[in-house]
Amino acid sequence: MQLLEIIKQAYSDLKANKLRSVLTLFGIVWGIMAIMILLGWGFGFRQMMQTGMSQIGEDLIFFSGGHTSTGVGGYKAGRPVVPDIEDIEVISMLCPSVDEINPQISRWYHVKYGNEFRSYNIRGVTPVAKEMNNWVIDKGRFITSEDVENRRRFAFIGNNVKEQLFGIDASPVGERIRINGITFEIVGIAVDKKLQMSQINSRHDDQVLVPLSTAQQLWGDGRSLDIIFVKAKEGINTSQATAEIRQVMAERHHYDPEDPEALFLLEFAFFERMLDLLTLGLNILLGLIGIVTLLIGGVGVMNIMFASVQERTREIGIRKSVGAKKRDIRIQFLAEGLVITSFGGAIGFLLGSALLGGIHLLPLPPSVPIPQNSVLLSLVVVVVLMLTGVISGYIPAKNAANLQPVQALQYDRGELSAGTKMPKPLWISKTLMGELVGQAFLEMRTSKSRTFLTTFGIFWGIAAVIVLMGFGAGFQGFFNREFGKMGEKLIFVYPGRIKSQKGNFQTGRQVRFTDQDIHSLLTYANEIEEAIPEFDCNRPVYKYANENRAVHTLGVIPETLNMRNYQIAEGRFINQGDINENRRVCFLGATIKERLFGHANENIVGKSIKIKGIRYTVVGSARAKGTQLSIFDSLDDEKAFIPISTAFQDFSGDRYYSRLLISPVDKNRYLQTEKEIRYHLATLHQFDPDDRDAIWMNSLLEGTEFIGPIVLGLQLFLGGVGVVTLIIGAVGVMNIMFFIVTQRLREIGIRRAVGAFRKHIFQQFLIEALIVTLLGGVLGFFVGWGLNSGLNTLIETLRRQNEQLLMLFAPQNSLSVSFIAVFFLVGAGFFAGIMPAIRAMRSNIVECLRYE
Repeated sequence: MQLLEIIKQAYSDLKANKLRSVLTLFGIVWGIMAIMILLGWGFGFRQMMQTGMSQIGEDLIFFSGGHTSTGVGGYKAGRPVVPDIEDIEVISMLCPSVDEINPQISRWYHVKYGNEFRSYNIRGVTPVAKEMNNWVIDKGRFITSEDVENRRRFAFIGNNVKEQLFGIDASPVGERIRINGITFEIVGIAVDKKLQMSQINSRHDDQVLVPLSTAQQLWGDGRSLDIIFVKAKEGINTSQATAEIRQVMAERHHYDPEDPEALFLLEFAFFERMLDLLTLGLNILLGLIGIVTLLIGGVGVMNIMFASVQERTREIGIRKSVGAKKRDIRIQFLAEGLVITSFGGAIGFLLGSALLGGIHLLPLPPSVPIPQNSVLLSLVVVVVLMLTGVISGYIPAKNAANLQPVQALQYDRGELSAGTKMPKPLWISKTLMGELVGQAFLEMRTSKSRTFLTTFGIFWGIAAVIVLMGFGAGFQGFFNREFGKMGEKLIFVYPGRIKSQKGNFQTGRQVRFTDQDIHSLLTYANEIEEAIPEFDCNRPVYKYANENRAVHTLGVIPETLNMRNYQIAEGRFINQGDINENRRVCFLGATIKERLFGHANENIVGKSIKIKGIRYTVVGSARAKGTQLSIFDSLDDEKAFIPISTAFQDFSGDRYYSRLLISPVDKNRYLQTEKEIRYHLATLHQFDPDDRDAIWMNSLLEGTEFIGPIVLGLQLFLGGVGVVTLIIGAVGVMNIMFFIVTQRLREIGIRRAVGAFRKHIFQQFLIEALIVTLLGGVLGFFVGWGLNSGLNTLIETLRRQNEQLLMLFAPQNSLSVSFIAVFFLVGAGFFAGIMPAIRAMRSNIVECLRYE
């Protein structure tokens, strides 16, 4: 049979059964669109995440000063290590792997223009910061070498600074602002970086850059540096450059190069590798789901090809009796399957490309990933489409080729070939409903392969809904867990110095937190759930046996355990009795325990250590939190806690708190919570609530606000794909039910002739569709739950074994997803059965009896 004849035959079959053809092609069309949308969205998500991570710079090394945790060569533990200009010069000379160095100093000062004033992060920088930190100029220019050499008072401002001080449409280049009371001229404005996902102390949009030499002259000692970015030479691993920097800094500042606390050093490549693993895993997952979704469309084609083989059984018998070989029959039906698949695939590809292109034209917010079309995506689609066509057509083609001419010519009823026995009913019911259910099961047993294929569509549809929405919930859970490591909903409030004048009160006063502040916030603020104090003891030296470590130590109360989201590994936390009696007891973070006592599994409760020469008893230790995506002051595993009363006694001459920890009632209303905090503390301390220098706040909740729309969009997107996939399965059921109605027209005519009402015919076919749907749905429900549970266990195990897999997130089962799946399952069953049942019900008795 020539290719042209095969295409004509396939077209004739499609044209002869228009509704069935449309429904079959719909499965293929959506399958191709699903692959394109899912993988396109995966590529877009990767692009957005890479863009967000690279806003601060790409493949960089960041380091800043710390405190020595061990003593070396007569130098004691606990000494501060402060990088300076000379260190930069020595690193440039002695570290062959280092290409460029970007030194900065960082301050928080009040910036004023006219009547507008706010507190911003002021950075002293050199021109190399422009390329290294990916600053893009919107208007004006960046800081130049001449600005640095001449200590000019010029400023380059972030986009938020411009909008908040001057207005969204303003062009303030050439305007003058006052930074900490000193006049600077604006020479440039940055393009906004709303997608920035990583930061050091502040977002670029909220920074004001000035020449490094100017900042050192006005606000520094001329030598010390706060932040240093380093770029390794092309082709050299950043780990090699990191090792060289550690060695040089250790020699210059006299500490052990292996001391992890002497220098806070971070390789961006580590997080970039984690991001690559996350996006690779996500793309593989989405691709597999898309491919299986297309295979459901292929199952629809296979089902229809089986039906076509049954309808044309006599034709096959005639062709084989006049000399057609098995190979001819096999090629004919295989080619027809490929033609149908290719036709639907072409439509799906065009619609998918148009959809991906059209999305780019929509005014979507920057936090929404834009699906990306690509050559790679097109190749994947073509390969999967061809495989689907071959798989869909091969088995029906093989069955057709294996038909014996005599049996084919004797074919009478669509479901049974000659020699095939009709299965017996499973039961005989005395009720109409029981009889209808029994008849449905009888029909399913009559054509087991067709029933299996039809059920598979529903099975995978439900499984896809559960797995996809489970991954959406897992994505939400991942960010909640990682952002919640420092506290599920936590706002840090720090005292500052009052710059505003209110009544007869003088400016320049220092805000000092006491119990009165906590009482005011808890009594009068509606948005605050909890407020607790903390006292920062800095980094006193801890000594146990021969080990000496400088440890970040906090004076706390019992509520700190839950507020900072710690879990107890052994012993207990600080209790109220410890505070009342000023007990010298301490609770250690997981890393501190291991460093002091040498083994993570050793029982340390009751052991004595010395803190700053004073004997303390260890009462407990925390479970490890592991790698943190967010850090403030120190890693949580590297902290230790003592009673706040003891902290005042041993480490302070007064009883003022270092900070307040605030938990909002609703973390989604953290901005309203911050306003309440400012209002009540301003009332108590007599300053203007807009005075950003009087108190300042830090919270990871701002990051969750940015991530929130992404997570919601992902959940809706994945859930939507799963629902449409379920609809495809339901369409497959509907298609087969239409075919069954056609096959059983004579049976319908006989039943109507002997007295069956239309509603009985309607109920019979609707129940058959519902049973097929429910069977596939129940199986898919349990498989989906099992897949989510298995993947969750596997991914959590991998995360514990390798910290580079931190960014992997596992699917999560939830009751809400279960209810949604059940709702759509019931809907899919009615959708699949209602139209075929109506057609069967409306069939004319005489025409049914005449049907051949």
